[in-house]
Amino acid sequence: MVKVLKHLYRSLSFLASQKNRLEEHLYKQIAKKLNRNLAVAFYYMTTYYFESVAVDTLKKIRFPKGNNVNQVQVVNGLLIDENGIPASYELFPGNTNVKYWNQQ
Repeated sequence: MVKVLKHLYRSLSFLASQKNRLEEHLYKQIAKKLNRNLAVAFYYMTTYYFESVAVDTLKKIRFPKGNNVNQVQVVNGLLIDENGIPASYELFPGNTNVKYWNQQ
């Protein structure tokens, strides 16, 4: 199991570099099978916090939901179709203001 996880972790940077191509391919496959229509789509935002205070390009300290004070977090935006099937996602720094997103 550890060996499999090492291979998986090693491949994550490559998969991240192919995100747009993978999403496009999956979109086409799902559209064929389910007649997907993105005329109605929903955007969901949430935060993930870490049991850490180590800040980096994505993990930022911000007062999160709940009592997770002084812990770093990232913000995730998820686009789903009318059936609740994900179409795309984006990760944002943990100190991104939600009001900023609502204006775009």
